[in-house]
Amino acid sequence: TLVLTWDAPHPMDLFPGPNNRSLQDGYVCERVYLTPAQLDAMRGQPGWNSEAIDEALTLYEQMQRPIETPGTDTSQWERARIELHDPSLRSGAPEAAIEAVKYWGPASGRMLKEWGIDDVPDHQWREIAAVWAMGTVVMAMLNPDPLGWRPYYGTSWVRMPGSVWGVSPMETIADCQRCINASIRSLVNAMAFSSGIQIAVDLDAMDRDHVPERSIAPFHVHFYRGSLSPSGRKPIEFWTMDGRVQEKLAVLEYFERQADERIVPRYMYGSTDVGSAGMTASGLAQLRGDVRMGIKHVLA
Repeated sequence: TLVLTWDAPHPMDLFPGPNNRSLQDGYVCERVYLTPAQLDAMRGQPGWNSEAIDEALTLYEQMQRPIETPGTDTSQWERARIELHDPSLRSGAPEAAIEAVKYWGPASGRMLKEWGIDDVPDHQWREIAAVWAMGTVVMAMLNPDPLGWRPYYGTSWVRMPGSVWGVSPMETIADCQRCINASIRSLVNAMAFSSGIQIAVDLDAMDRDHVPERSIAPFHVHFYRGSLSPSGRKPIEFWTMDGRVQEKLAVLEYFERQADERIVPRYMYGSTDVGSAGMTASGLAQLRGDVRMGIKHVLA
């Protein structure tokens, strides 16, 4: 049975050509990592060059060995191989991967002859797939797709005309996210300030023979002279700061709703907070249909 599988390359490992308007224009390079065992297993596969694989593996093994010179202590290299860390530019671990580059794009017949493809005239260009590893081309073949399509598909939440890259959902709601973060920081700070009582002490009214305490405890006795305190004035006052928690939560929830509206509204996944337009079944169906059209436009 034929099973279709999909793989999402890391955005930092995909390199479209500088003039590409899509992933089917110009050329596309993808950085991949192969273990020596994986590279060795490709012998005999269509397009793979066994001699080039031998050359790449030989060079790989040479780069794993320390260069012994008079007076050089190689014990650090042996320890690095055991502890699986890198004392230089390349790891000494047996499991270290080989960095390779997949190339999908045009190549001339002259270049293809160097890679073992002889049925293309020198002056003609063909769409090919190739793998470069350890300074040599270990695989080269004509694009097997009948239409010359590459196995890469990409889209963005907001597409940019004439560019492979676009605007992601996270960039779309970046301003809302900043406001939400600021609201949370303000809320946490306000909760910290209002978590304990504030105390004010009238030092003029306190008893001179008793040094006022800088902390309070249950059943603590405070001494003060009422004759020194103006009428109606308390020698010690307590109050709690107003953290404005509800107001900050309202701001946070507002920007959360705004962020949802820019991507996928809450009513698409069961929220009952729809508003007047979605109070009826037909109105809610119309709202959901509009959102589905937007998602289909992104995936189209």
